[in-house]
Amino acid sequence: MSASRFGSIAAILGGVAWVVSAVLGWGDEPEEYYYLAGLVMLVLSLAAGGYALVAGAPIWLRGVVLLATPALGFMVWLVVVDTSGTDYLAVVVAGALLVVAGGIGLGRGRVQGEEPDEPPPARGRRAAR
Repeated sequence: MSASRFGSIAAILGGVAWVVSAVLGWGDEPEEYYYLAGLVMLVLSLAAGGYALVAGAPIWLRGVVLLATPALGFMVWLVVVDTSGTDYLAVVVAGALLVVAGGIGLGRGRVQGEEPDEPPPARGRRAAR
C-alpha cells in the first residue's frame, strides 16, 4: 500500500470518527475517545501525506517532512479550535473536510494493474536509435 493511499484511508477514518464525536456531544464538548481517535488518524494521514510529497528524496529529508507535516497540521488545528466559538461545529466541519479529502485522494489513485495511457519518454542517445 502506498503512503498516499494509507493517508487517504486514515483521513476518511479520522473524519468519520470526528463526525461521530461531534454528533455524540452535540451542543457540548465532542465525545473524548472518538475525538482522540480522529486526531490520531489526522496526524497519521498528515504524516503519510508528507512522506508521499518527498518519496524520491533522501532518507533524512523524508524523516524531516514526515515529522514536520503533522506538527504543522496539529498547530493549525489548535488555532482553529481556539478561535472557533463552538468546538463541536469545528469538529464536524473538519471531519467532513477530512472525509472529502480522503475520498478525493483515493479516487485519484491509479487502479493496480491498469496500464498508463502512454509509455514514459525514452531518454538518451541509445533511445533515439
